[in-house]
Amino acid sequence: MKKLLTFILLTSISLCSWAQKEVFRIDSIPSKGILLDKGWKWHAGDNPDFAKPDFDDSKWENIDPNTDIYNIPQKVYNQSVSWLRIHLEFDSSLVNKLIVFQINQNIASEIYYNGNLIKTYGKISNNFDKIIAFRAFCEAIEYQCNTNKLVISIRFSIEKKLPYVNNPPILKCFSLVVNTPIHAPKFAVFSKRYEKITALEAGIFFILALLHFRFYMIYKKQKANIYISVAVVAICLGQIISTNFLYESGFLKPIAYLTFMTFILRNSIYITFAYVAVYTIHTNKFKPSFWFITIYTSLSSIFILFFHKIGVIFTLIFPLLFITVEILKLTNRIKGKIILSVGLITSSILYLIYLIMVFNQFKGIQITENFYLLDLLFHLSVLIFPIAISIYLSNEYAGTSLKLENRLVELRKLSQEKQEALQKQNAELQAALLQGQTIERKRVAADLHDSLGSTMSSLIYTVNAIDIQKLDDDEKNVYQNLKQMLDTAYNEIRLLSHNLLPEEFEKQGLAEALKHFVRKINQSHSIRPLNRPKIGTATTQN
Repeated sequence: MKKLLTFILLTSISLCSWAQKEVFRIDSIPSKGILLDKGWKWHAGDNPDFAKPDFDDSKWENIDPNTDIYNIPQKVYNQSVSWLRIHLEFDSSLVNKLIVFQINQNIASEIYYNGNLIKTYGKISNNFDKIIAFRAFCEAIEYQCNTNKLVISIRFSIEKKLPYVNNPPILKCFSLVVNTPIHAPKFAVFSKRYEKITALEAGIFFILALLHFRFYMIYKKQKANIYISVAVVAICLGQIISTNFLYESGFLKPIAYLTFMTFILRNSIYITFAYVAVYTIHTNKFKPSFWFITIYTSLSSIFILFFHKIGVIFTLIFPLLFITVEILKLTNRIKGKIILSVGLITSSILYLIYLIMVFNQFKGIQITENFYLLDLLFHLSVLIFPIAISIYLSNEYAGTSLKLENRLVELRKLSQEKQEALQKQNAELQAALLQGQTIERKRVAADLHDSLGSTMSSLIYTVNAIDIQKLDDDEKNVYQNLKQMLDTAYNEIRLLSHNLLPEEFEKQGLAEALKHFVRKINQSHSIRPLNRPKIGTATTQN
């Protein structure tokens, strides 16, 4: 019995000793670095002894701080001050060599090496309102490995009431990577490269926005251009803001709000206005489905605050699915459907692949071989859809221009036909008018010749019957004057009747009638050309 009790006691002592000395062993440091994602222990409360290397933390809880702030246990999130500890054991080959610890955090912290305060980020306080979190991205702390053992203690506080957005890598609570001085600076190089690429991307968006704004100013009835211009400006601003802080350290509060603003610009505003632009190309009748999608996408970023783990489904997947279905309903042309569908689906797939790779491979600030691939995937996912919309709009304008050109040809043809019809009608009207005038001339000429001419002939015959021998001299003068006037009147009536409708015009046409008229005039006076003075010369009068 005594032997059994002795064995149990020794076993318990051994287990306690093993638990207390549970360590993260490092035999070598690869070029990618080593992420310290195991061996961490957590305890609530605040005690200066927690920083001492020989403190017994065997009863502390196991935890992985290298995770999303919202994914850590609620009791850790609700604690004003807590402690983290990890025991490291280095291989003898690493002793007396310089080691770099790369830190990525979004908390207020104090970092202790073997009980010595090494670094302080932000402000730790038992009062939640006084906690000031600090974002340390790729902060490097050098450590001279003089012994093979190291205890790292972290005293920390989490600043609450901030809009933590699921936009990696800003959400990490605390991440620590062991690296070498040779490989540690790679992130600084990438940060500069990322800034240049993002600046180039923002420039492309800015040019697209200017082009569509110019198109709107030229033709304001097509409001799709101003909507797509606003959408591209939103995503351009999001890229500019992210360039200035995504890979920089600083106080967490402004970074968190700027990140949330970027999320709104890139998702809610951009997707909403892009959808409205495509919608207004086809119709101005706003159906209930349009208002539902517009309101939902504009407010979708709020879901990320309430459903942090699955917020991307509400803020990105659902809006894209709704918009895809609606676009396919609106677009009648197969080519337009293909352009928009390919652009939207490709952009969505690339972004989902980017998110999956980020959450599965980009842990902490560990450098991976796929880091540049992640960068390429993200920028392509952002660029493809707005470019697809621009191609779609240009294709629509080309189709509209072709329709207008065909319509213009039809209108010209119709106008020519109308003009020919009008000319034909005018000719018919002129012919009818001429015929009417001819008939009226015939009637008037017949009346003058038959009626008035007969009357004048009777008068002349009656006057000729008077015996002038019985007249005195005065009466003879009156008689001669009356006879002369009757002859003149009769000749004028006959001439007028003949001129109203000349016999030559009736029988031989206008040309012969004019020739006959000229011959008659020439019997008394010849028609000869008029000598006019030349322009610029003076005339003299006799």
